[in-house]
Amino acid sequence: GGGALDRGIELRDRQRDRSGTVLRRAGYGHRWQRAIALGWRPDQIVVVDSDQGLSGASAIDRAGFQTLTAGNGREALEHLHQAPRPDLILLDLMLPRLDGFALCAELRRLGHQAPVLMLTAKGQIEDRVRGLDVGADDYLVKPFSTAELLARVRALLRRAHQPGRQVRTLELGEVRVDFVALRAWRGRK
Repeated sequence: GGGALDRGIELRDRQRDRSGTVLRRAGYGHRWQRAIALGWRPDQIVVVDSDQGLSGASAIDRAGFQTLTAGNGREALEHLHQAPRPDLILLDLMLPRLDGFALCAELRRLGHQAPVLMLTAKGQIEDRVRGLDVGADDYLVKPFSTAELLARVRALLRRAHQPGRQVRTLELGEVRVDFVALRAWRGRK
């Protein structure tokens, strides 16, 4: 089953792109190759934290997720603008060049729908409320347990992968729009 794919994964092939961002890819054994051939891919998580040692990125790697890391808010925004959409974003608040609050708000303004989990030492109620209000889906205060971090990651990914209720048609007065067929009518036309 899918759970077997998540266990016992060795990570390798750590590479840096031109900007110095570390890309970690999960190793591909025969089970992974088969799963990928069937259309499965590991969940992709962007970790944005100026202090990579405290971010939990290594625990995320060991759990078999594909991670892209960025050390400041501007770098993260550039990568998220150019790269395919990730499944989850782990975001510190105290970042150089663009703080986590501003980065999260900008990502939401640009239409990024990936869940955001804020990881931060800022544990005041005002900070938590502000983080959730600017678009974060969850908030975890440092120091945190690795087990709790991974549980929150799994929960956010579960919700993100659930098929949403899609609106097939919309009717407003005499106007009808079919989003599946990509057609619109006014009256009988």
